[in-house]
Amino acid sequence: FDPSTGMMFEKGHDIEGKSVANKIFSFPGGKASSVVQADGLYQLLMKKTQPKAIIIKYPETVLVACAIIMEVPMVDRVDPDFYNEVKDGDRVKVDATNGIIEILD
Repeated sequence: FDPSTGMMFEKGHDIEGKSVANKIFSFPGGKASSVVQADGLYQLLMKKTQPKAIIIKYPETVLVACAIIMEVPMVDRVDPDFYNEVKDGDRVKVDATNGIIEILD
């Protein structure tokens, strides 16, 4: 990600050219080393371009710890149907405290 915009610049990535800044970011799991993941989220936070919340299919200890420390709401263990139903651009409500995700109309 480009920390100043939250834009994904990795060539060929599913969200290449899109920003996660102030959006709900749903993805399968972390990529690269734990240091890269932690630093990436930290850099987004410092530039105020971090996701509003994270929905992750396969959570990793480092990502979970970073989300807690950096106060980015995170939900995992989501009903598998969610991943079949949600589409890029959908409005989604996340209640990380209670583990509730709702796709809004």
